[in-house]
Amino acid sequence: MPHRALSLPLLLAVAASVASAQASGRPPTRTPPRPAPVRPAPANAAVAPSPAQTLVRLAGMVYDSVAGAPLSEASLQLVLERDPANARNAFSNKDGLFTVDSLVPGVYLLGVFHPRVDAMGMDQFVRRLDLSAPASRDSTLASATTTRATISVDIALPSAATLIAATCGDSTVAEEGGMFRGVLRRATASRPGTPGMVRVQWSEIMVSNAGVQSTNPLRRVRTDAQGTFVVCGVPPGGVLRTRAWSATDTTGYVEFRVPDHGVLLRDLYVGAALRMAVKAAPDSGSKDSVVVRGMSTLRGNGSARGVVQGTAGKPLTGARVSLWSSGVEATTSSEGRFALDGLPTGTFTVESRAVGYAPQQTVVDVIDAENATVVLAMNALPSPSLDTVRVRANMTRSDRGMEEFEQRKRAGMGYYLDAAAIELRNPSLVSDLFRTVPGLMILPGQFAGDQVMMRGAGFSATCTPTVFIDGMRTGSDGNLDAVVTAQMIRAVEVYPRAMNVPPQYASFDNCGSILVWTGPRK
Repeated sequence: MPHRALSLPLLLAVAASVASAQASGRPPTRTPPRPAPVRPAPANAAVAPSPAQTLVRLAGMVYDSVAGAPLSEASLQLVLERDPANARNAFSNKDGLFTVDSLVPGVYLLGVFHPRVDAMGMDQFVRRLDLSAPASRDSTLASATTTRATISVDIALPSAATLIAATCGDSTVAEEGGMFRGVLRRATASRPGTPGMVRVQWSEIMVSNAGVQSTNPLRRVRTDAQGTFVVCGVPPGGVLRTRAWSATDTTGYVEFRVPDHGVLLRDLYVGAALRMAVKAAPDSGSKDSVVVRGMSTLRGNGSARGVVQGTAGKPLTGARVSLWSSGVEATTSSEGRFALDGLPTGTFTVESRAVGYAPQQTVVDVIDAENATVVLAMNALPSPSLDTVRVRANMTRSDRGMEEFEQRKRAGMGYYLDAAAIELRNPSLVSDLFRTVPGLMILPGQFAGDQVMMRGAGFSATCTPTVFIDGMRTGSDGNLDAVVTAQMIRAVEVYPRAMNVPPQYASFDNCGSILVWTGPRK
């Protein structure tokens, strides 16, 4: 994402506003008046010293406190506070280091410009430096009329805790919560921000006097007019299931891991997609992308090129690569390369599968008329061997649910889809699984995607079923594609009539329930 151009007048105005606010005790104005433009001096221009003048050489590092690493390729602008007619520019190198030579001693304003500064939501990052009393002198550069001195100053961007407190409030920091911040953008060449909605959900384990409970907190936030969004209270180290909309444009279903420090900075892209019904397509060993069998797919003008790597980074031949929800799949060549065409534009998930390797997913931004670049590194599964020692492991919630699934399936009180039935349908979208299920209707969603609805009781034509994922109740509005992906589903139970719902999964709203179990389809 390109950062904003250097603005000397704005830099000076911000500094003036801050100084005035400190004197008067009032907060600084957010949009200061713009003074007349000032032409900056060339970056290498030296100020002519007066007799016996001491010039300053400023050296330091720009550090990203959130990432915990130097900030490379940052633009710096230095202005003498008492004489703002001249500005000096510099850039940090790959190690975050910078230098500015031949400065007249005095008080300076230093501005840092970088996409990371924009992503953090800071209009300007300005620091006031007093270079009037050099701390050390380089005697080798001294002459009869001029003495040169070096001052070292490190510039650190705000820490994660500072950003969270400034954006979400001190209470979020006290509760050890994080934040997800970004801009919702159009998936076009210019990538403009656009207003819309962002939906985020994650899983939490709550321990209390009542015991251990699993919950799935859900957040829906609207962006501002420029597309900026902030989701507060997300779990550091947790995985966010995310989807976003702007009018009829949408992202795919994607997952992001929140860094342990609690600040996730990531833009999302929405694009137009054409819903296409596909009855079947033959299997193909071609290196070109093909449409695999499914009931409906999302297509568009996007494309992706990439490589799949196996052990030790070697190219992996014959791996299957697909973009979730698109129904487009490709097989890698002998060089591990693949090409996906006709993709919907926006932020989506790309997945690769190969025999002997664990499936691998990554998030990719598919931009209109551009080729997205994808690299997938797959991890080999352990070689099968005969057990010499029997190990008993605790069953997961999904495993226990599958035992109950088989018992209820034999009782036949609902409608059941096991792994074999799901594989036969091979859906691209979750809603495709339910298109032929008795008692269900697939309706256009409010923002994007389809809603799975049930026939209502009494005078209600439709009602929203209660959805459970691995036994945990979700806040779904019927758009199951925003909660889980078809590739993750292991089995499904549908109870269109409230009277047939198992007691532990009752909805209490006179509508039925849908139970989704995730995991590998063995």
